[in-house]
Amino acid sequence: MASKYIALPKGVSEKAFDAAVKEFRRVLSEPNVLVSAEQLAPYIKVMMPVPEANHTPSAAIMATTVEQIQGILKICNKHKVPLWTISTGKNLGYGSAAPAERGKSCLICIA
Repeated sequence: MASKYIALPKGVSEKAFDAAVKEFRRVLSEPNVLVSAEQLAPYIKVMMPVPEANHTPSAAIMATTVEQIQGILKICNKHKVPLWTISTGKNLGYGSAAPAERGKSCLICIA
């Protein structure tokens, strides 16, 4: 059975990730938790000659306050969801906004 997500974090079931996404949305609101292929397209682009599929995020989570970041970290710890942090959504100095490992969720601090 295919997952409804374009990538899942390593070792995290779809059921556990569903629960985490629901909790992320309670903390941030739905528009700030991106999980569809279309929404995640900007976070997949890599600047290295490697398959982009190796760097596909499971979600992009946009936090604007310290309290939201703390809430997201608690949820990630609870559900074992790994994070890849991005300051404003563009890590161009590091090559791209794509996570180093497939399935990591991108935490974007846009404060």
